[in-house]
Amino acid sequence: MSNNRNLAAKNEETRRSLLLRAQYTFGAERIADVVIPTRAIIGLATMPAGADDAQAAYKALTEGGDPTAQELMALELMIRLMRPAPLCKFGRVDDLPSYNQYNQNLMAGWQQFRSAVEPYVYSVGRLDRADDHQSIGTGFLVTTELLVTNQHVLAVLSHGTNVLSPGQALVYFGQEFEPADTHGATPVTTVVAYDEDLDLAILQLGASPAAVSRSPLSIAPGPLAIGANVATIGYPMGGAASNPLFLDKIFGSDLGVKRAAVGQVMKIAPGKLYHDCSTLNGNSGSPLMNLLDAQVVGVHSAGQFMYRNTAIGASALRDFLNPHLRDT
Repeated sequence: MSNNRNLAAKNEETRRSLLLRAQYTFGAERIADVVIPTRAIIGLATMPAGADDAQAAYKALTEGGDPTAQELMALELMIRLMRPAPLCKFGRVDDLPSYNQYNQNLMAGWQQFRSAVEPYVYSVGRLDRADDHQSIGTGFLVTTELLVTNQHVLAVLSHGTNVLSPGQALVYFGQEFEPADTHGATPVTTVVAYDEDLDLAILQLGASPAAVSRSPLSIAPGPLAIGANVATIGYPMGGAASNPLFLDKIFGSDLGVKRAAVGQVMKIAPGKLYHDCSTLNGNSGSPLMNLLDAQVVGVHSAGQFMYRNTAIGASALRDFLNPHLRDT
């Protein structure tokens, strides 16, 4: 009996999260009217349920009903198709793309985020290996000289050793769609700390070749609730597991440059949270930020295509950082 109660509670939490995300995404608009442009591109071959089933699920959840599995899947897919990833240009995050309608609250929240995050756009960088010029992941400043990323990004940068010699890894803070990078490469000088279980690493940076002022990102003081509005900033680079039509719709052909992506918190677990921002390989190490004030609420670490993304939570990040911040 206890297992049945636990399963029912988990299902109820999932449905509550889905309803909150649907309300923020669609408001009172008819789902078909909102997603028709995207639906036409994705096609029924990859979206077997469709907008009608999604509308049925939305109605049932709103009224306390019991949607079918197919209807729930359709609603999740429709929400994901409304998760764009605008480019960063000239140190500013682009507006939401015009090919879809958006809930007015989402549009207002995005404008607030664009303003709040502007001082930090050049504090998020792309991590490359110097020896073969491979772009690996994303990192962000927590002091003017310390950068946080995932431990698995460090492992790839270091060819599995978790040790970096000066200049073996490079950070490009100015790698945008526009303009071409004028900041140059900032070398990583050493590894300060890493934790394989947490999937976090701290890297010490050398001097930047460009005289650019970069503000360290602030870590949020407390956790967010399910349904809270968030965004990532990072460097999506594609991946074989991604649906090519979906990838083209959300990201186009401009990969490996800085993008922001809007989403919401789907679930919270000890030391972690799950979100639905559109991410790809290369987003590992991206800051997950509160849409209201651009404070860091997590570090994106993994994603399952059209399912959910995992981030290390702010409290776990803060506990990992604190001993090393006291030494700076």
